[in-house]
Amino acid sequence: MPNLRVLINCNALFSEPPSYFSNELRVLDFKNYHGTSLPSNFNGKNLVDLRMTMCKLKSLGNKFKNFQNLKCLDLEKCDFLKRIPDTSRLPNLENLYISKCNRLVEVDQSIGSHCKLVRLSIHKCPKLNSFPSSLNMRSLESLYVHAGVSLVSFPEIGLEMKCLIWIKWSSTSIKELPHSIGNLTELQYLHLESNKNLAHIPSSICQLENLSHLDLIGCTKRITYPKLDSLTFTNWFSKVTKLKLPWGTFVILPGLMDRFVGLRELSLYGCDKLKKIEKLPPNIEVVKARYCSSLESFPDISKRFEFNTSNLSKLHSIDLYGCSKMLVNVGSHVAAILRPEEAGFGKSSGLLFPGNKIPNWFSNCKETSNSCSSDIFIEVELLNPSVIKGILTCAVFNARRNVICSSIQVNYDGRCLGTIFYTYFFLADSNPHVWLASYDLKPFTLAKGSLQICFKCDSGGILFKHCGVHLVRKDEKNAKRKRDDDDEKYYSMDDNLEDGDED
Repeated sequence: MPNLRVLINCNALFSEPPSYFSNELRVLDFKNYHGTSLPSNFNGKNLVDLRMTMCKLKSLGNKFKNFQNLKCLDLEKCDFLKRIPDTSRLPNLENLYISKCNRLVEVDQSIGSHCKLVRLSIHKCPKLNSFPSSLNMRSLESLYVHAGVSLVSFPEIGLEMKCLIWIKWSSTSIKELPHSIGNLTELQYLHLESNKNLAHIPSSICQLENLSHLDLIGCTKRITYPKLDSLTFTNWFSKVTKLKLPWGTFVILPGLMDRFVGLRELSLYGCDKLKKIEKLPPNIEVVKARYCSSLESFPDISKRFEFNTSNLSKLHSIDLYGCSKMLVNVGSHVAAILRPEEAGFGKSSGLLFPGNKIPNWFSNCKETSNSCSSDIFIEVELLNPSVIKGILTCAVFNARRNVICSSIQVNYDGRCLGTIFYTYFFLADSNPHVWLASYDLKPFTLAKGSLQICFKCDSGGILFKHCGVHLVRKDEKNAKRKRDDDDEKYYSMDDNLEDGDED
């Protein structure tokens, strides 16, 4: 078949590798190619798309330089391949994908200056230790390097990188980002998850005026971040929508945070030196401060607990799991943060914090036996449904092992109205925690009947000790003072607050 232009082999097995490929081929997609090199009579001058999976290629051979028209090179599970050669011989290459090549140790330096490469992806090549030391790729739009545990440095960034908008550089052994990261002026997404040796973020990151997502989750080393009061690029404040800064060494998150007007989600996992969060951005929706064990002052949260005393109208989810010193500060107006109209079904919403009691004003409560349970049902009669706008739920639980998902399901006379999931890993913890959540019932037409609320954990990793349900009336503000008085009494009796009150 001398004129064959497309050859795709998905499942066919050959006792010997093919000795001939048509020189007219535009697409060659071959799985389980047993040859150590491509056929000697194949010049590949017309090849546009080359994909090799689970093949025994040891090198791409001298004929690699003939692939002048190649635009896509995809190599997956090529376990005998050790090196990606000089790509300057492939002037039209736009997409380079390398995945699970277990013996690959080197990617040629020439890739770092390729003019037409748009997407570069290197995934799970554990022995890769030589990567271009600098990148100056005028066409590159996305860079993905994952699970290259032998990579110890992030490349320097040249001035020509004007098209790069997305980087994911995760699960490597880099220790810092270069100052030249500031040259990526069009970058929007920077994902640096699980780089466990990463310890320094340069101040030049604040030059990334278009950055909207910065994610360092899983970077478990103490990280030095730039001081916010030294920032001069105000555009950076307005563009960031997600900011994940785990294991930080800062003690105070300063008031300049309110300049992040576009920020929707803030994550501060494991910042165990953090004592105070002075201000939150005005449009914040989600705050996660898990295991910030020294956190004791959070003024914006206290204001948010009171009706109409905070501008944080969009804030609907706060996670303070493991923040033991925040108990007193959170407790006094804990229900006011949970406005049903700002939550909704199928959405992680509410408040999570250390504690062991349900507020006294929850009229519908249930306590389990000493053995506890992974599922609890509470039934609530709707005597006057026209004045009810939503419900609050509260659960006291222990996480006996790491779990993936817990949920609360709301049924009305046997019909499921919806389920809200708290889809997050709870780390096993002997200390009890309180989870409060809210639900909007206004979209539903309810008559007299009953609501059935089921607290459950599908994996069985959570043991619910106490659960409660509170119906939220449309005139809830009128009942606020009595509820606050009751709640103050409730928290003053909490034995677990003694240590926090000493401060």
